[in-house]
Amino acid sequence: MLKQRILMEGIEEIGNFTKLEKVIMEFINRQIPKEKLPENFHGIAVDVYNTQYGKSCKITFLMKKPFSEKDSDDLHDMSLNAKNLVKSFFNKKFPYGVTTGTSTIKHYKETKDWYDSQKDIKEMNLRQTVKRVLSETTKEVLWLRRRLHSHEVMRDLKETVIGNIEFLDGPCGYDTSKEWFDSIMKTSVENFISHWEELYDADDMVALDDFVYEIINDEYGDMIRKAYKNRICD
Repeated sequence: MLKQRILMEGIEEIGNFTKLEKVIMEFINRQIPKEKLPENFHGIAVDVYNTQYGKSCKITFLMKKPFSEKDSDDLHDMSLNAKNLVKSFFNKKFPYGVTTGTSTIKHYKETKDWYDSQKDIKEMNLRQTVKRVLSETTKEVLWLRRRLHSHEVMRDLKETVIGNIEFLDGPCGYDTSKEWFDSIMKTSVENFISHWEELYDADDMVALDDFVYEIINDEYGDMIRKAYKNRICD
C-alpha cells in the first residue's frame, strides 16, 4: 500500500486528474508487479478524453528521464496487461478504445494540455456526431468504417500483418524495436489499402493511411512489438 500511495502522489504532482482517471490509475497500480518496475519508472498516468467518435483512454507509463530500449521492453508486458485489464473492466466507457505508451515526465507534461483540452469538449448528441463525422471523413474511410467487422476485411487485415511479420526481413534485421515496428506498420498499411479497389485510389491518402494505421495499431500493435521482443537471432 505504501508503494502504491507513493506512485499516486508522484503522479498527482504532475497535473490534475478526474475522479475516473484516478480510479483507473489506482486500479492499475494494484495489479502491476512493483518488483518488476525499472528503476527509472515514475508512475502511471491516465487520460480520459473526448473524440468525435466517443471517449478514449490513454495509459502512459512515465519514466523519470530518457529511457533505454530495455526499459521500454521491460514495460511492454505490463502495459499490455494494463490495457487488457482496463478494456475488461471499463471498456463500455471507451468506445474509441484504450491505448498505452511510454514517455518521460518532461514529454508527458508537454502533451498533457492537449488531453486536458479534449476533456473539456462536451459530447455532442447522436445527430450532431453523425453530421460531423460525415463532413470530416473521406468516402474511403467511411467505406472501410462500415465494413470493419466484416469477416472478409478483418481476415485480409490479419493476413496482411501476419504475412509481413513472417516474410519481411524479420526482427533480427532491425537495430531497434521502433525500426521494426515502423517498417511493419508502413508496409501493412500500404499492402492492405492496395488490396481493395475501393481504397487504393483515394482522394485523400493521408486521411486513409492514418485511419488504417490506427486500426492496425489497435488490433495488432502489441503483436508486432512482441515479435521483436521474442526474436531469436544467431
